Amino acid sequence: MAPMRLLRVDVTTGDYVVDDVDFGVGPVDLGVLLHLKEYRSWECGVFDECNAVVFGFGPFALSKVVGANRVSFVFRSPVSGGLHVSSMGGAAWALARSGVDAVSIEG
Repeated sequence: MAPMRLLRVDVTTGDYVVDDVDFGVGPVDLGVLLHLKEYRSWECGVFDECNAVVFGFGPFALSKVVGANRVSFVFRSPVSGGLHVSSMGGAAWALARSGVDAVSIEG
């Protein structure tokens, strides 16, 4: 599988960078791995700067597969404190035009 293009936006500094990441198959894998291995978000509070919202679309987006054009979000839930996955239908069409597969909003 080809690496995913990840746009990292740091809202604290206003910086951004596009990385090619080679782990995970889709946005849920990517979001969980980033939270566990890079952000280590369980070590800080839900509203701290070390948390991030990761969202993107999977490898079947823009195909004729029913339900594949969803954008999935991975974030720390302020209600439970754990990781939460949510999705929005049809949004992959718009995100695909940006040139990236996933976005991480950090800070």
